[in-house]
Amino acid sequence: MTQEVQETVEKKPTPMMKQFLELKTQYSDCILLFRAGDFYETFYDDAKVASKVLGITLTKRGSTPMAGVPFHSINPYIKKLVQNNYKVAMCEQLEDPKQAKGLVKRGVTRVITPGTILEDEYLASHENNFIMCIYQENPKQHNYGIALVDITTGEFICSELSNLEDLKTTLRKYSPQEVILNEKAFTKGLKEFITNANIYHNFLSDIRFNEIYANQILKKQFQKNSLDLGLTNYILALIASGALLFYIYKLQKLELTHINTISYSTLASHMVIDSTSLRNLEIIESIFTKDISKTLYGCLNNTKTASGARLLKKHLTEPLINRKKIEERFDAIEEINECIIERNEIRELLDDFYDIERITARIASGIVSPKDLYALNLSLQKLPEIKNHLELFSTPLIKKIKQMDILPQVVDLLERSISPSAPAHTRDIGYIKKDFNEELKELFNIAFNSKEFLSELEEQERLKTGISTLKINFNRVFGYYIDVPKAQISKVPVDYEVRQTLANNQRYTKPELKEKENQILGAEEKIKILELEIFNSIVKELQKSILGFQTISKIIGELDVLLSHSLNSQLYNYVRPTFSNFKTHIIEGRNPLIERFVSHFIANDTFFDKTETFKLVTGPNAAGKSTYLRQNALLSIMAQMGSFIPATQAELKLYDRIFTRIGAHDELSEGQSTFMVEMSEAATILHNATPNSLVLLDEIGRGTSTYDGLSLAWAISEELTSIGSDTIFATHYHQLNKLSDFYSTIENYNVLVREEGDTVEFIRKIVKGGTDKS
Repeated sequence: MTQEVQETVEKKPTPMMKQFLELKTQYSDCILLFRAGDFYETFYDDAKVASKVLGITLTKRGSTPMAGVPFHSINPYIKKLVQNNYKVAMCEQLEDPKQAKGLVKRGVTRVITPGTILEDEYLASHENNFIMCIYQENPKQHNYGIALVDITTGEFICSELSNLEDLKTTLRKYSPQEVILNEKAFTKGLKEFITNANIYHNFLSDIRFNEIYANQILKKQFQKNSLDLGLTNYILALIASGALLFYIYKLQKLELTHINTISYSTLASHMVIDSTSLRNLEIIESIFTKDISKTLYGCLNNTKTASGARLLKKHLTEPLINRKKIEERFDAIEEINECIIERNEIRELLDDFYDIERITARIASGIVSPKDLYALNLSLQKLPEIKNHLELFSTPLIKKIKQMDILPQVVDLLERSISPSAPAHTRDIGYIKKDFNEELKELFNIAFNSKEFLSELEEQERLKTGISTLKINFNRVFGYYIDVPKAQISKVPVDYEVRQTLANNQRYTKPELKEKENQILGAEEKIKILELEIFNSIVKELQKSILGFQTISKIIGELDVLLSHSLNSQLYNYVRPTFSNFKTHIIEGRNPLIERFVSHFIANDTFFDKTETFKLVTGPNAAGKSTYLRQNALLSIMAQMGSFIPATQAELKLYDRIFTRIGAHDELSEGQSTFMVEMSEAATILHNATPNSLVLLDEIGRGTSTYDGLSLAWAISEELTSIGSDTIFATHYHQLNKLSDFYSTIENYNVLVREEGDTVEFIRKIVKGGTDKS
């Protein structure tokens, strides 16, 4: 408790400030947005933070610092606070101030953190918004239980990891916006990684990391025990999942029925691209810029929907190792390529397809808006036409898509009920079609057809009284009144009641006008109440179709990704690769990133088999060695994610892991030397590489003396040769060319250059044979 707050407590605060202080004590780690009429107010230190972060005026009530923002435009302010890694507690008025006796009841209805956001305004549509829990029982054993939830989509994943490097890989792969952990897990290595990545993190009490408690909370969420969920053999993952659910329940205070499945995932179930390689290869993030177009994801993303974009990113970080599943994706792309008209028409339909997955999360949580439901309706209406366009298709993946339930009963309900002009909130009226409900229709007639009634009443009164200048008017103070000039007062009937006397005229009312006034003035308030009741009943009905919405969103995302791959294959001349158990043979392969940004790209071949597993590439700087290294990794990732690839022809091995040793960017900022970074990454590769791995080395041993570096590079090359991994090693140590004399599986290559006098022209062609100068 700050000194300012302590002084206020001692001075006996006002009832409202006492209410604030009680709530602030419960949510001391949050910026408390305290609803007071038309504003959300902040006080004391919260006000100072809000003033600085939000750029709003800091004022004072007496000696109490305060800063407020209008309630109707709160979302941008919440977004800014959350982006600056602040927890935000929403304190709402829990009763109508008009009906309240004394102080309005208030309470915190929700706490918003970077990982628990549901509203689209705060989110990037093409990215998941994961919150992650990390549990480590014993820091000396380096075993971790992890759980990840995206509450905006309902995706729930858990796993167990046996070392810090795999944990870093998982963190980079899922890019959680928020991490929850127990104190034991926050060891030096993890602390440095999380701090350097600027990941918002919190700690939970050890009491929440408990197997018995985890079983109870998972059963509450999924109506299944750990045996049915398949988690009995994964106690660390079970405990992390329970702790994460507790944290979400505590903050959200909302229904989370859309989180209805949990899956156990292992790194070995897909090609593993470790955290270093994800960065070095610029799969989803650019190393030097924030320009997403300079990533593999940016180059391949021709999706139309948010769910498709998120799925594409997931496929890129989780390439398949199951050949049958990859071939199914290839078959679908090939079939789509034969039906270009249908493909383009479906993509046009998907152009305005809204994010059903996230709308579903808001339906389940009860914070969905009228605008969301109209968007849902528009999207669902496109499904019959999409299915019609798919009639020509017969490959297994498309067949599954064609079987989706288009939920006609939901479309009918939404079409009859939700207005096309539906707003993004329910504080206005008019979002329910008036013909949907008889009472609502009558109230609208009263509220908005009153001019006709008043015009008729005015004409009647003129004829009845003989006062031709009589008028019926309205103002906020007196409501509806009959206006009569002073000269005509003698003609006023006895049933007129005086409301106001002015210099030149007199204002009256009468029972019939009073009754109509009450109807008109009360109709809008009644419409607001009735529309909200109807809206809530519609949302309750839609909650019965949560699984249906999730299935549709998943299917549309899968279709969108396949259509995007098909378009890419034709736009950029990609081909369907085949797979082999023992060799890789790429003819005229191209780097999918580089070729987009140069006028002419030089293609290169790559060959690996049991007789040649190690390529030693020498040549000058800037000749194209790094481009060639990355190219081979990117082509394998594309192929195993189910995309055609930039080449003339390709036969590929299915790789279990890809390793890279290129550059030293993040680790240098953590205080590690270039040499230490190189050796740490090399050690990781040597400990984890298998004969089915692809290893890419761009210099080894350059961070120490020449002879020590050469010795290290030689020894590492020998070890990788004995492992049998497919390896490309680009180096300036020309002495390493001698390795091919001792190992039959090592082949020397170089990058062609043309030298004429003092000028050097880069040919950028990889050819057999070493070179002795750079």
